[in-house]
Amino acid sequence: RNGRGVSTVRRIDSNLIKVLCFRALGHTMAAAIPHFKGFWGSYGMGPLDCMKLQAIFLGAELLLEVPSGYVADQLGRKPTLIAGAAALVGGGVAYFMADSFGGFVLAELLLALGIAFNSGADEALFYDTLAEGMPEDEASKKELDARFKKEWGRVAVSESIVAFASFLLGGFIGAYNARWPLLLAVFGYLGMFIAALTLREPPRRKAQPEAGHVKLLGQTVKRALFENRTLAWVIMFSAVLGSFTQAAFWNYEPYFKAGGLSGVWVGLAYALLCAAHAVMTLNITAIEHFLKKQLGPHGVLIAAAAAIPLGFLLMGWIVTVWSGVFIVFHQFVRAMIGIICSSQINAETDSAVRATTISIRGACSGLAGICSMLLMGWVTESAGLITANIVAGWSAVLLGGLLLLAR
Repeated sequence: RNGRGVSTVRRIDSNLIKVLCFRALGHTMAAAIPHFKGFWGSYGMGPLDCMKLQAIFLGAELLLEVPSGYVADQLGRKPTLIAGAAALVGGGVAYFMADSFGGFVLAELLLALGIAFNSGADEALFYDTLAEGMPEDEASKKELDARFKKEWGRVAVSESIVAFASFLLGGFIGAYNARWPLLLAVFGYLGMFIAALTLREPPRRKAQPEAGHVKLLGQTVKRALFENRTLAWVIMFSAVLGSFTQAAFWNYEPYFKAGGLSGVWVGLAYALLCAAHAVMTLNITAIEHFLKKQLGPHGVLIAAAAAIPLGFLLMGWIVTVWSGVFIVFHQFVRAMIGIICSSQINAETDSAVRATTISIRGACSGLAGICSMLLMGWVTESAGLITANIVAGWSAVLLGGLLLLAR
């Protein structure tokens, strides 16, 4: 492909499959999600406590995100992914053994460490593997961008398939014992660790920190958030919209139950959302072209900014056993952020600092997520779930509109 030899193509394809397995196995924690809030509630945690726990997780991830991305760029993506998978195994075991808020915090901190080390490193290794041996002319860059969207879309679909199966299995097992689904996550994380050991580090240019590591890191942050306006806007847009989907995610379980679902049916509802996400991810390029044709060059961005508040407001106004279909709007945004925004960020970033830049996006998402989760948790506990959805909807209208105007 593009002048590369057969052996090179085989090495590339093998590495892509390994990253796919690594990413997909990370979604086995989905098995615990259908009954997580009930699990926490059995230890005396209310809605605000649950959001505080997730805010602690995001805060830890926020602090570790950019430094871990820089470590991946300097020391290598493979060793960083191995360390991240090991931390996830520890976090899964800690969660299975925890029986108090303090135990949950310890588990969340280990999970945050693992996710921070993986975040940016896996995507950067994947993108650099695709770019291996390709010339840097304009035609090759367009070919690389198209292939990244296609291959990264396959990764996202694989994640959805694993999450789909995990939600179903977790919904069934968790209806009898909410702790046992955590074992599936532990085994999934062990699989990630094994996959990380088999990865191959593709050749790339490494930034030389002649003025010191701290200065190079500061220069990368400055370029990503201030000097490159296109890159900065995409990072902020994906972070803000993504933060709303993060906050909403932890209210899906009580929302399903408010509509009349319970037990195994909650797991099935989560699984169907995964299927919707997979379908949208597979067709995201076609959706992007359609929206550009209908709404102009920024059609997909306009649609994403509208989908977040629309989903929230419908969830606030209508609560029935079928109301979960409104969450599909959020799945569209997740697909858009995961493929289109990721592609734009990678295209705007040099290979030498790719993991660091992707981690900067992750840090911005974490900061926005903390704010969204604490607000959502406070409103849910103070005024109820339905009011929280309506408040989130109008907040998304305001912030989405401001972001589009800033474009």
